[in-house]
Amino acid sequence: ETDLLQTELLLEEAIEKLTSSFLAIHSAVGERQAAIDRLLAGGEPSKEDIAALAAMSGEIGNHVNTAVTSMQFQD
Repeated sequence: ETDLLQTELLLEEAIEKLTSSFLAIHSAVGERQAAIDRLLAGGEPSKEDIAALAAMSGEIGNHVNTAVTSMQFQD
């Protein structure tokens, strides 16, 4: 029974971390959506847009790494 409770706690923690990571990814993309829409419409991005879009890959990578780590369990 103790193992079952420990597993339940680990799963709850992992779910919270996964949810947080996916919400952060959604937020990162959403914050840049206006710049993405301008590019798709053939518009010119501002210097801020360029910097934000360049940083997006690393930011999303960090959130994905956090999500993957949250799914790893120790014995």
